[in-house]
Amino acid sequence: MNGTRFQVVEGEPTPRPQRAILIGMQPTVKELFPDTDREFKHPEEILLKADEKHLVIVGRDDWDPMAMSIPGGKTPAERQSHLVGFPFANRDVEGFQSKYGTVNAVCTFLQDKHGIRRLWPGTAGEVVPQRTRIALEPFEFR
Repeated sequence: MNGTRFQVVEGEPTPRPQRAILIGMQPTVKELFPDTDREFKHPEEILLKADEKHLVIVGRDDWDPMAMSIPGGKTPAERQSHLVGFPFANRDVEGFQSKYGTVNAVCTFLQDKHGIRRLWPGTAGEVVPQRTRIALEPFEFR
């Protein structure tokens, strides 16, 4: 939107930055937003919350330990027999996730707070308003 590039830190940052955007449920969220309900009661529920210094973008993500692998069909008949329309039905899928709340949260944040839309892959399908300043007032959205 304005050309700024953020430093991406995976895991627990040490030392903790004075300002941060947290994506996904991390231990830091509990410390930074202690009075916020971090329990998700609905499928793919999201939480967007900002204070003066931090923003959390998180959703309900579920991995079923009994369904972590989806075997792909070996023949066209097998590929048609299950997961019709699943884009990877012709190969095995490892780490299958059943709920994608954090992805929904990121897309909701970009669209609702900044007007960014991705209509289809590639730059021709992207709408990114240009801004000189990106700022948020404190808010909470579920």
